[in-house]
Amino acid sequence: MIPGASSRLNAKPRGEATHVPRRTIHLWLLRPTLTQADLTDQLRTLPENERSRAQRFRSNTHARQWVASRLSLRRILAAYSGFAADALIIETNCRWCGHLYHGKPRLREEPSLSFSLAHTRGLLAVAITETSDVGVDLEAMSPNLRALAWDVCAPSEMAWLMSEPDTDRALVRVWVRKEAVSKAVGLGLVMPLPQVRLSGLTRRQEIAVANGQAWWVREWQLGPDLYCAVGSSEPIEEMRVFQVDDALSESAIHRELLLPLRAVIAKDQCLQP
Repeated sequence: MIPGASSRLNAKPRGEATHVPRRTIHLWLLRPTLTQADLTDQLRTLPENERSRAQRFRSNTHARQWVASRLSLRRILAAYSGFAADALIIETNCRWCGHLYHGKPRLREEPSLSFSLAHTRGLLAVAITETSDVGVDLEAMSPNLRALAWDVCAPSEMAWLMSEPDTDRALVRVWVRKEAVSKAVGLGLVMPLPQVRLSGLTRRQEIAVANGQAWWVREWQLGPDLYCAVGSSEPIEEMRVFQVDDALSESAIHRELLLPLRAVIAKDQCLQP
């Protein structure tokens, strides 16, 4: 039991929770930062297990990035749960084997809320929905990716992968889709990526097969060398994208939810063709 957990569980909801319609996913894109001077004060707002994890980082830079991302996640989840950010208890029990450390994260206070997070190159992505299991991933281009193809693709996928004009870029797109699905399943890196089967890259949204069932996955390009994908146990009919500059400000997050949406991805749209 996390010290102080009982008092946080008994905390009254802070306010009305934000609702996510069925078959809709809210995607938050943030670049959270935290100065070394603020690190100690912000660590005090995290539960003991998260403080311990932050203190295990050998690099202060990595510790600050992790804490900033965790604080941002908590502030976003607070807007959807109605509880204060420091009152939330995030659990990671695996629903498949009961393992405590590789399970899909869930809120003890609001178990019906499904969320996933990913980060790369200082960018944090948080996907949230209510009626399905969701997973999100970010992947960036890097040299010599082709050598990892057999770690990502099943033999049946290698033929169409190698027929792509830019094999490395195609592999990143395959990778980001499969990671998103494996996170939605709840196994993450525990699931070998070749076990997630894709039908190709011709559509921005496709049906993947993993763990004996169908999963919907949507992928798009965020930048010249950066891709994002979201996996869901239900068809993704609409995605709403929120971008916050001041990720550690609760008021900024609530203000973004109240403003007209700056980007809405409908059934046949994506952020970048």
